[in-house]
Amino acid sequence: MKEDIDLARALSIAVNAAENAGKIINDYYETKINVRKKEGRDIVSEADIKAEKAIINILRSNYPDHCYASEEMGRTKGKNEGIEKYDWIIDPIDGTINFVSGLPLFSTSIALQENGRTLLGVIYNPLTKEKYTSIIGQGSFLNGRKLNVSQTYNIADSVFSFMHTSHYNQIETNKIFEKIIKLGMVSRGLRLYVSQALELGFIAEGKLEGTVCIKSRGYSAAAGVLIVREAGGKATDIYGEEFSNKSTSLLVTNSAIHEHLLEIL
Repeated sequence: MKEDIDLARALSIAVNAAENAGKIINDYYETKINVRKKEGRDIVSEADIKAEKAIINILRSNYPDHCYASEEMGRTKGKNEGIEKYDWIIDPIDGTINFVSGLPLFSTSIALQENGRTLLGVIYNPLTKEKYTSIIGQGSFLNGRKLNVSQTYNIADSVFSFMHTSHYNQIETNKIFEKIIKLGMVSRGLRLYVSQALELGFIAEGKLEGTVCIKSRGYSAAAGVLIVREAGGKATDIYGEEFSNKSTSLLVTNSAIHEHLLEIL
């Protein structure tokens, strides 16, 4: 069964869903929040669950036949199982530990994919009201302002973020810090935000030159990778293979330093 998607309308709906989730998230921010443990020492909060439901309710009311893959609820099929090529990829709060701790580094991430290819993405910071948006082939924007990645060509002049969080085991922890020690010796600086969607937004607008993640789960990266690519950046795994839903690691840069960074890592 063929279905044509009006991507401009779909992006508008996704932005609306993210903003509605943002209202829920802001209501919970800096309050006592019920949490439960996930993988390792990772957590999920009551706000994650409520925001996720709000997003899915808005999207599903417009696209009942689409599939939904979300951070907390997993993947669900649409009413019409003949249309399984469209997937909404949702992370209601990317940076839950930051959020629960009262640290202002978290966001909502929503992407629409067709057979694994990302068509549009939105990253929304509910505290600052900043919206990173993109439609494939149409560039990336921050609250309507067109974005371009940094034009820095030297690793020594570059600032990078990296990922390390509570679901990393000892082997993964050793692996990421081995790589970061190498990068720390040759770059201008390293930052640990642990909010991948926001970090990808920072790369798209030229605030960071790149980010390294040896354990990518996809939900936080789907929208951001499109936004970076449409702003002129590059996304692969840490071995240089094009980033996709099957990737288990993520290396994103302003493109100019990508090959040099792969050599270092």
